[in-house]
Amino acid sequence: MGIMLISQIITGFFLTFYYTAGDAFSSVNLGWLIRIMHSNGASIFFLFIYLHIFKGLINSSYRLSSIAFTGYVLIWGQIRYWAAVVITSLITSVPYLGNLYFSFNLSDPMIFVESDSIARPAHVMMDNILIFLSICFV
Repeated sequence: MGIMLISQIITGFFLTFYYTAGDAFSSVNLGWLIRIMHSNGASIFFLFIYLHIFKGLINSSYRLSSIAFTGYVLIWGQIRYWAAVVITSLITSVPYLGNLYFSFNLSDPMIFVESDSIARPAHVMMDNILIFLSICFV
């Protein structure tokens, strides 16, 4: 999981340096590969984290709190944002079933607005500001 986390950090840095939602990103050498590695790597990373937590529950490591840690913390705004964007995108990418899910569960496709995945929603930014301030003034 450490290698996966390092690859997420590295590809995330490259995406923040070069990525734009328009066609300009197509001129970056191997930009499509960096974007795919980052998006798929994030999903696989979360899958492995959940498997690791499940393994801890099966082995009852929660009873040994001094030597085991089974919980992982994400900022609440990031959890909401990740669940809304990534999980919905994963479900809609399944052939045939994704289109069916999209049309029935996500309402009218005309309402769907494709978003810039790098821009943060206001509620996520506010959570980050509050956490930063709480760290600074503790």
